[in-house]
Amino acid sequence: MKELTIAALLALAGCTDPAPGGSSAEVTTMAQPVAQATATQETERAEKRRQAREICKSFEELASTSMEARQAGVAMSRVLEIYSAEDGTLDETVEAIVTGAYERPRMSSESYQSRYVVDYGNETFLTCMKNIPLNQ
Repeated sequence: MKELTIAALLALAGCTDPAPGGSSAEVTTMAQPVAQATATQETERAEKRRQAREICKSFEELASTSMEARQAGVAMSRVLEIYSAEDGTLDETVEAIVTGAYERPRMSSESYQSRYVVDYGNETFLTCMKNIPLNQ
């Protein structure tokens, strides 16, 4: 796949045929920086995706923990207090995730409670992954 991309780029740049008196080695030499740049960009994108998954995993865990507290009957004010900084401030995203858990009903059955915990965590992870900017 990378070779096809490099060949396409070289064709667009008019570099597919060696210059008069030149060799195909010159074309290969010209392709190396393009291949290296492409590989570097792919590595950077992979690293950004890995970082995004880590961030979203943290939000997923927060969502699951918040929903567990919700299903256990813990007061929302107590959960917000736990996640607040020492000065009493609270991150908007954290507040939104906790609030989201408390906007859902409290279930009486343990099996439904467990489903709510998993589903809310998954929903939060998915929303995060869809909205986190990977192209910057």
